[in-house]
Amino acid sequence: MYPSFIPGSVVALLLSAIYIQSTCADEKAPDREVEIKKLLNERRDTLRECFRLYELQYREGRTRGMEDLLDLQLMLVEVNLKLAEGMAERLQVLEENVRKLSQIEKIAHQQNQRGARSSADFLRARAARIEAEIKLLQAGG
Repeated sequence: MYPSFIPGSVVALLLSAIYIQSTCADEKAPDREVEIKKLLNERRDTLRECFRLYELQYREGRTRGMEDLLDLQLMLVEVNLKLAEGMAERLQVLEENVRKLSQIEKIAHQQNQRGARSSADFLRARAARIEAEIKLLQAGG
């Protein structure tokens, strides 16, 4: 048979281990947050450069279609929202997204008018811009 109680020294030892573990975790949390922010900034900068290059290729008609450009913009918005501190910065990110998607829509429309791109690219860009406007309004912008 097992005893129906746990000796006080065992309880004290367990509580000490839990306290030490939580203290160590708390001390590592700021370092972890700094590392996460550093990586988010690095990801944002990489995505910005990739977007810039891909947008240039799209304008020149050297890409298959619109999907990659819109995907990159979405990834940029996500990382910028994670980096935003407070609601005002989040709204700025969402407003910038609407501006950027409006530019993409305009480029797609111009290329469609010239026969360089399909109507599907233009409509996809328009749908993305409308979705961005909805998200901005939902966020209070």
